[in-house]
Amino acid sequence: MFVLLTLGLVVAGKAVGAGVAGIASGVGWIAERPQRRRAHIEAELDRTQAQLRRTVLQLATEISNAGLDARKDLLQQAYVASRGLPPAS
Repeated sequence: MFVLLTLGLVVAGKAVGAGVAGIASGVGWIAERPQRRRAHIEAELDRTQAQLRRTVLQLATEISNAGLDARKDLLQQAYVASRGLPPAS
């Protein structure tokens, strides 16, 4: 009878231990949730930052090209206008 009682207590102790371990892992998951959320938000910010950087560089290239085209046009117009003037002495 003593052996059965002892065996029952051991089994009950292991069940309680498993329950406590399950609760502890659940608490751990809950405690890690803000960290996972923060990591997710930071990853999204990194992706957005990279996309904005690409957009800014693309716009800078387009502005540079537009400025180059404008300078070419201005030089061409200045050349055409200077051809109509008499040569400088």
